[in-house]
Amino acid sequence: IKYKCPQNEKLMSMQLLFGYIGLINCIALSPFMIYWLWHYNDNSNANNYQNEQGTISEDTTTTTALTWTILGLLILKGSFDNVLSDYLWARSIVLTSATVATVGVGMTIPMAFLVDWVFSAAEITIESGLSALLVLVGFALVNLSP
Repeated sequence: IKYKCPQNEKLMSMQLLFGYIGLINCIALSPFMIYWLWHYNDNSNANNYQNEQGTISEDTTTTTALTWTILGLLILKGSFDNVLSDYLWARSIVLTSATVATVGVGMTIPMAFLVDWVFSAAEITIESGLSALLVLVGFALVNLSP
């Protein structure tokens, strides 16, 4: 990305790059989505099956139809979860280097450890604390200038 998208955004916009990536994904994945919506939202399928004894039993699994509310919430979550994080990661590659940006993403490990330690009653072991500390040390070492 650093070589294909120059730092001068007047030459090529990173938002445009991610827009094209999203458009290609929408076009390529829409047949699968249409199949999924058609297959799993079909209410005419019987919820009955025949078990080993030959008797017909009702299927107790439930599937929820994809409503507009659920679809909207999925798009909202995907926008903040995937699009924003990928955009910020790509910007960090342009502004720093691929190594620093990728190791920076690894900082989620110590942050997850810290959140588990503060907000959860989960058992924290010495190994997990040492692992989180080693990730922090590795991030500091990568960022040191030679």
